Amino acid sequence: MANLVQLQAMCWPGSGSTHASIYYHNNQTVSEGMDVLRTFPGRTTIFFSGTYETNVFSE
Repeated sequence: MANLVQLQAMCWPGSGSTHASIYYHNNQTVSEGMDVLRTFPGRTTIFFSGTYETNVFSE
């Protein structure tokens, strides 16, 4: 895995999930899309920043 990678977190609506799944771009081919990040490498520091998006009113 590269030193710096873009991560995305998603908490799927309606599934009753209480945690976010973390995804990263497939490092083999772009056409494969996103893969689930199952573990963090040792001595890893993760910073999350960005937009929190919600649809409380189901509009």
